[in-house]
Amino acid sequence: MEHSSLPYVKNFMIRMIGSLPIEPNQFRLALAQYSDEFAPEFMLDTYRRKGPMVKHIRNDFMFNGGSSVQIGNALMEAYETFFQKSEDEKEKQQIIVLLTSAPSEDDVREVARNLQGLGVKIIAIGTKEAPYDELFEMATPPFHYKQPVIEELPKFSEYMPQIIDDIIQVNITDSISIPDSSEIAVQEDTTDIVLLLPGQQDTANDVFLYMKDFISKLIYDLPLESNQYRLALVQYNDDVHEEFELDTYERKEHMLMHVQEMQAVQDGLLKTGNALRYIYERYFKEPVNGADRNRVLVVLSSLPSEDDVEEPVKMLQDNGVKVIALGIYEAVIEELTLMATQPFSYFLKEWDLPMFSKNVSNIIAEFQMDSVTEVEVCDGDLVADIAFIVDRGTSKSNFEELKKFLQNLTSSFDLKENCVRIGLVMYTDGQEVASRLNTDTNEAEILQIIRGLSAESGKAYTGAAINVTRLKLFTESAGSRKKQGVEQIAVLITHRRSQDNVTDVATLLRRSGVTVFAIGVEDASDQQLVQIASYPQEQYVTNLKVFSDLQRQSTIFRKKLLNQIQHKLYVQSERKEILKEGKAFQVSLVLSR
Repeated sequence: MEHSSLPYVKNFMIRMIGSLPIEPNQFRLALAQYSDEFAPEFMLDTYRRKGPMVKHIRNDFMFNGGSSVQIGNALMEAYETFFQKSEDEKEKQQIIVLLTSAPSEDDVREVARNLQGLGVKIIAIGTKEAPYDELFEMATPPFHYKQPVIEELPKFSEYMPQIIDDIIQVNITDSISIPDSSEIAVQEDTTDIVLLLPGQQDTANDVFLYMKDFISKLIYDLPLESNQYRLALVQYNDDVHEEFELDTYERKEHMLMHVQEMQAVQDGLLKTGNALRYIYERYFKEPVNGADRNRVLVVLSSLPSEDDVEEPVKMLQDNGVKVIALGIYEAVIEELTLMATQPFSYFLKEWDLPMFSKNVSNIIAEFQMDSVTEVEVCDGDLVADIAFIVDRGTSKSNFEELKKFLQNLTSSFDLKENCVRIGLVMYTDGQEVASRLNTDTNEAEILQIIRGLSAESGKAYTGAAINVTRLKLFTESAGSRKKQGVEQIAVLITHRRSQDNVTDVATLLRRSGVTVFAIGVEDASDQQLVQIASYPQEQYVTNLKVFSDLQRQSTIFRKKLLNQIQHKLYVQSERKEILKEGKAFQVSLVLSR
């Protein structure tokens, strides 16, 4: 990599280390770089704590340079240097995180297969000119990722805890196990999912690859081996091309093979309305048998539609079809909003699309539970610690709208000491902890606190308020249940630009395990909202024009919070059980230089 890339690579590594529980009995981490030669930076037992590890990277790590890129050699050297130890070492999970920016000049496929046969799991991350197919070949499926903009690599580090949690649970020596077809009977509560994606338009070549990667990762995420989910895939431009139908494949590997070999439908105008009408007629026109049957359409769009989408969307939704609309490239946000069952419309950078598969699978899981709005918090083990960080420096009338939003949102949860806890930090140029997570633990107490809040004059020091939230709310003494695996969420609401730095304190808050939503009203800085919120911004940043929009958004935002709480439950419980069993993990971070 060029020297100009060094700060972004360092930042990626430091953020990743900060998010992992680096301890001898949990995670150990080694670091190496490569080109035509392999050069270890430090070994698995060099550092037992994060601080010295980060200091090494910040002060001592530099690219060594080299004449060629030989990833196959680097993978084998990483295994032999870090993992080829005693039998005790082999009992620990062994993970290689490989970062590359260019094609390899030696064979990677055979080496990767050999290593995975030895139990080594590989996460492949490409940036700049790294070929997508090479990342696919070397990674443990489906853990390959492309982040072409090197400047956005540090932000990608926020995905790494989830990625590592997911790969820990994968048994790479087993094939995907599917029940025998004779045992499969479609039940009344089956969820039928149709994926509708655009063919190749006037876009960069990688766009279709990102869409294929999204579909593959979604197939991995969904429990299609059960008899409760069926999946169909359709391409479209000015016409419609069936890839496979709901009953074509019973095995995941057959679907994945089809997607991998799939070619884009070429040329033609993008007529999304025509495709939606086809999906309605082909899959969703007939009424369902049984009230528990779910029908979901996931529609991808890359350009504005050349025909009307409103009428076919109404036909779909009137017949009970839930629509998730995802836009990339030059898709029109207003069109996505029109197509989707709200709030499930999203505009993403194309390289963020594959990682968004996890969000989509969680949304579909919510649909499987009948309806998002019917989810009962706490009764279904849904618990969370939620802190609101509120800029109170506005007019009395605007502040009353803000209070109504807080009242409606908080009263919709099951506010109990063992269920959802609420904390409040109010600020302008000063900060006030209006309620800690363990002081006002029922609905009546929280609503009384909110009713008593008032607007104040003063400039906005949002960074200071975020820091106070981290230090005085998300602590065990203030009622945080982070150590018990409870989801930690912060919701920032502001209407103007902060007078202090928000980037560093927000990074510390997110690194501490808090998911951050940012709601901006009126003159809030879009740039600062993105710096504050979790990634991707399409999921965690909300922009509103006026304060009265808050009231209309309360139901939609509640669904977002519920989705986030559910998103973490399974992974947290699985990881807790794994760590309880005393298993340890060895992570080797291998970087192109």
